[in-house]
Amino acid sequence: YAPANANEGKTITWSSDNEEVATVADGVVTAVAAGTATITATTENGKTATCAVTVTEKQQSTSDLLESLSVGDKVIMINEEAAKEFGGIAAFGSNKAGEAVDFSGAPAGVAPLEIVAGSKDGSIAFKNGESYLVWTSGNTLNEESEISDNSSWVVTFEGTDATVTNVADETRILSYNATNPRFATYGNANQKRVQFVLVSSNPTGVENLEVKPLDLNAPMYNVVGQRVDASYQGIVIQNGQKYLIVR
Repeated sequence: YAPANANEGKTITWSSDNEEVATVADGVVTAVAAGTATITATTENGKTATCAVTVTEKQQSTSDLLESLSVGDKVIMINEEAAKEFGGIAAFGSNKAGEAVDFSGAPAGVAPLEIVAGSKDGSIAFKNGESYLVWTSGNTLNEESEISDNSSWVVTFEGTDATVTNVADETRILSYNATNPRFATYGNANQKRVQFVLVSSNPTGVENLEVKPLDLNAPMYNVVGQRVDASYQGIVIQNGQKYLIVR
C-alpha cells in the first residue's frame, strides 16, 4: 500500500548563507575558502534543516619533508617538533601559521622562500619578494636587497634534517630556538635543526622572459649553484636574476 501523500515534501532545495565560504548543490557541499557557512535544506512543504560548516585552510604537511634543495624551489622552513606541538608550521618565530612576515628582530610568520644561487659556488640564498634572508651580527636574522656572503648559505642534509651554515661565518648556523621560539643564526650547537617543506618547484626558476644585458665578466652560476664562465650555454643566475644564454 502506498499512501497518496507518500512523496509529499520530498523535493529538497539546498542553499548556503555564505557562498564565498561554501556552496551546495543537490546536497553536496563544496569548500571555497576559510570561514563559516550555514547549509539549509528546505522541503517543498516548508520544513527545514540546517548544518553549520567550518572551512579551514589546508596546512602544509610535515610528512613529506625535503632531503635536498634546488634553485627554483619555493619552500617553507620549519622545525618539525614545533610544527607538531603547535598544530601547524612554526616558521620564523611564529608558533602558528598565517602571521605576517617580519625578518627584523625576532622573525615571525610563514613565508614561502625562493631558493636562488648564493654568492659562492654551491651556496644558495633564501629570497622573499625582493629581499634575501641575511645574518650580519649577533643571532638575529634580517633582510637585505643584494646577495652577499652574509645572505648566502651552504645547506647539508642528514635525512630531512638540514644544517644551514652562513657563508660569511661558518660557525653561524641557521637554527630553531625552542626555548625562545624563533629561527635565528646561532654560534652554538644547542639549537634545533630545521626542515623544509616544498611549496612549489620550478627547476629553472624562469617564468617570464625579457631581453636584458648580461655581464659575461661578472660571476654567474648555473641552476644548481655552480659557478660557470662565459662559454656556458643555458640558464645562469647573476645578481639574483636568471638569464638564458643561447648561441
